Amino acid sequence: MKKIAITGLSGVVGQIMAKTVPHDYTLIDLFHRSPYPDNQFEGKIVHKIIDIVSKDDTNRVLSSINPDVIIHMAAITHIDVCENDKIYGKEGIVWKTNVEGTRNIVSYCAKNSVPVVYLSTECVFDGKKSSYNEFDKKNPRNWYGRTKHEAEEILLSSGVQVSIIRGVVAYHDNDNQKTIFGKFVSLLKKKNEIFAVDDQQFTPTYTYDMSKAIWNTVQKNIYGVFHVSPETSLTPYEFVTLLATQYNLEASLVKKTTLVSFFGKTRALLRLPYACLSQSYSNTKLGIKPKKPIDAFAVMTI
Repeated sequence: MKKIAITGLSGVVGQIMAKTVPHDYTLIDLFHRSPYPDNQFEGKIVHKIIDIVSKDDTNRVLSSINPDVIIHMAAITHIDVCENDKIYGKEGIVWKTNVEGTRNIVSYCAKNSVPVVYLSTECVFDGKKSSYNEFDKKNPRNWYGRTKHEAEEILLSSGVQVSIIRGVVAYHDNDNQKTIFGKFVSLLKKKNEIFAVDDQQFTPTYTYDMSKAIWNTVQKNIYGVFHVSPETSLTPYEFVTLLATQYNLEASLVKKTTLVSFFGKTRALLRLPYACLSQSYSNTKLGIKPKKPIDAFAVMTI
């Protein structure tokens, strides 16, 4: 039985991965603050506390469990939180977590020939093109993207067998407002007016598709850089309007706004005008076809 060690299991993608883990795997929950709840996992799970910022602790914990594969998803991800930490540079907790934490995991993996699956983001790009493929040049426009870009480079230059999987704003149902889907549903059910951006294009990732892609790389030993997103983009305004229509909620509550009006000029500049990933290469390699929101909504419930 393979031992799969995962950081960030309690996150948005992790909680779905735990529900879809192949039965012949033992899952090792590498957590820093809160372990993944045992009552939400039907298979075999082991919890290990770890501080990935500490190279010694990372090496000690990983050596004690000897994993067959590491799936690294733990990161500080909120764009504005990361940007506020930028003034501290490499001494900030964002850099230490997102970059040095990755470096510490990769250091262990390089010495012990352990493959890594790494969850990344569209924010490694600048959002000026209408869509980005897996081989486009990276040019992050915010600190979060910069740290994820640096982490990717550490992985790609390490000699470790690695799968880097990028997605865009993961969402799923029954998420207690953890994703944009849950937040919008909650507001619409309360009959609150919603202002949604209409001057940004994005390709939101259905979390179950992301989970399937990750497990496919593990099961089939697929390595490289991959994108998991639908083939067509839409605006956040179109996303929430579609959601409201699908579930018979009041679409008239949804109003158009702009990035600048919603975030303010400074914070708007941190957002990608085109948060869109091209995926035809990845679909072939991974054997998947990520759902468009309209198709995902058809199998989701509120």
